[in-house]
Amino acid sequence: MRTKRISDVIEAVTEEDGDRASGRVPVDADVTFLHPHGISGQAIDVNQGGMRVLVDRELTPGQRCVAEVRLTSGDSTHERMEVIWSRRSERGWEIGLQFAS
Repeated sequence: MRTKRISDVIEAVTEEDGDRASGRVPVDADVTFLHPHGISGQAIDVNQGGMRVLVDRELTPGQRCVAEVRLTSGDSTHERMEVIWSRRSERGWEIGLQFAS
């Protein structure tokens, strides 16, 4: 049985949905990092290539991660990702993650 990917459990992005330039859609999901351990956050948005997550500490671009993503629908996935960018915000650290295969 194939493990679900985040793209299997979010609504498909169409021309009318989300930000047309990037295909981003807002998502309400808790993110718990299994590697590096001890970090959790809240997903802000997602597209087919990755997701943006708000966390309480900085992750370094180039860092590889494994995280469990839990949607409010009850669906859950495990994702391998790489940090592409990280920036400080008034709510913590926003990080851009690219899905790895």
